[in-house]
Amino acid sequence: MRYPAGLPITIKAMDADLHQMLADSGQGICAKARIIAHFQHGALLYFDSIKVAAYISTARRGLLPMQVVASSTVLESLSTAELESELTMPLSSNRGLRIFQLADGMKNLWLDQSVLEKSWAAASIRRFLAGHSNGGGLGKWEEVFSPDWRWARALSADVNEDAKLMAGLLGRGEGSTPAGDDMLIGAAAVHFMMSAKSGSSVQAQRSKLWLSKLNSLSAAFELRTTTASCTYLRAACRGRFASHLIGVLRAALSGRDDFLSAACVRLSRHGRTSGSDALAGAALALGGLI
Repeated sequence: MRYPAGLPITIKAMDADLHQMLADSGQGICAKARIIAHFQHGALLYFDSIKVAAYISTARRGLLPMQVVASSTVLESLSTAELESELTMPLSSNRGLRIFQLADGMKNLWLDQSVLEKSWAAASIRRFLAGHSNGGGLGKWEEVFSPDWRWARALSADVNEDAKLMAGLLGRGEGSTPAGDDMLIGAAAVHFMMSAKSGSSVQAQRSKLWLSKLNSLSAAFELRTTTASCTYLRAACRGRFASHLIGVLRAALSGRDDFLSAACVRLSRHGRTSGSDALAGAALALGGLI
């Protein structure tokens, strides 16, 4: 089935950054997008006016940066639409559209030195992953968490490393969001949490340096990885992360293994291995800051 040009759809909510970008582009009360990929739980849209991809799905599996939220009925109808079908959607809150702000989830969220010294959170995430599956998108967990895994230093804020090793993770792996990208995003969330703490601790400075390296690679995102990953990596550079990843960070600060395990379960349900790979990136980043 090919939908008519400009098919109007009803949406429930939209990420604040995406809404602002569309409003600034002069879209008026409605925005246009093309369907560029179908997934089990939604679809990937592309907004030509701002050259940005956005995932459309329900909020059942949490909220993502640059996400559009729709009902299961709308998603079911979209699943029959051909690729490149054009859609229009309202931008006005007067039509019942809710705007959500993922940046709020990172406010007042920072790592304390005592949490790092205990190394509890990193070890707990590693135990969860080992019990949850054999491995992620870049290999078995025993290999990923071995001391000599080559990509670990790209995630752990080693000040002696340049950006080349980090760039090697971009686009590494299969799928719409390759595992290397998911790991970078998981690590970025940890480094944002570390760098948000006031003061000039060694760990905070290392995390700030790591984030500056990731940001320096932003021009290469489109050349090295997928359209969807570009969206999430750019969001990570701005401190925007999936709500379930933020949930893992909050649980990591709680000191309660049951809270962290439950948060890990929720994030691990993202994609085939995307959530698990993000968890691995977070664990390696935490371990590297100790």
